[in-house]
Amino acid sequence: MQFGIMVSPSPANGTLQQMWDANERILAAAQRNAWSLWFCDHLQWGEGGMQPWVEGWTHMVHSSARFPELTVGTIVLGQNYRNPGLVANMAAAFQLLSGGKLVFGIGAGWKEDEYLAYDYEFLRPGLRLDQLEEQLQIIKALWSGDHVTFEGTHYRVHDAIALPAPDQAPPIMIGGNGNRTISVAAKYADWWNSDDLPAAELKAKLTRLRDKSVEFGRAPDAVLPTSFISISVSEDADKVNRAANVAGTPDEVRDQLLDFHDAGSDYIQFNFIKDFPHIEESLELVEDIARGLA
Repeated sequence: MQFGIMVSPSPANGTLQQMWDANERILAAAQRNAWSLWFCDHLQWGEGGMQPWVEGWTHMVHSSARFPELTVGTIVLGQNYRNPGLVANMAAAFQLLSGGKLVFGIGAGWKEDEYLAYDYEFLRPGLRLDQLEEQLQIIKALWSGDHVTFEGTHYRVHDAIALPAPDQAPPIMIGGNGNRTISVAAKYADWWNSDDLPAAELKAKLTRLRDKSVEFGRAPDAVLPTSFISISVSEDADKVNRAANVAGTPDEVRDQLLDFHDAGSDYIQFNFIKDFPHIEESLELVEDIARGLA
């Protein structure tokens, strides 16, 4: 199994200083274990938007400069928040400057209050997925290094070109649990990311992913399944936050991670948000468990 870890954009139940301190522990653990680093894409959080939130792309670029040997990715970008031509250039530039360390995670977007606060049009889910498909067509075309003209319903570019084009395009990871999202992943993506989906529900989703990949003329295993999971672990069962997707004592958590493997997902991205920023014990135990499963 392979592992990554989210670098928290928010202090959650603590202070900003506690967030920085906890994130340093996360970054050190990732460096020790060669885990990938993952960054969420939001603009505000909490009641009235009052919970601090570090903008994800900037956070990712800063962290990658500090730990250039690690793979980094967005989990996932909201497609409405950036023009597709702009984000294609941003990703191509980062892929060049990082030496090919980017996983380009993107999704349809979902957080209505954020859309409204920043004056993004919040369409119904099917139309946001239509927008995502247009975004992906433009982005993939621009990464080819050719001039691109695209007249979509939602997005357009006219004789656009993004140079230098990446020598190797970043893997595209589409995030989201819905059936239409999985179909979009099967058509366009290299990776698919489930969002806190229980292992018991994963197998059916992966069957759809494989079937849709074949329907679009691709190999059944063309798209790598990945699982973004909240996790809480403690030697003391009474200290475990059972609201996490994967939760329990070390033996329980090991068995639950193997459930993901058995369902077909061997790439896990840990999210410690349920205990954050008080993650010292949980992080240390997860490191030990992950080493035994790698």
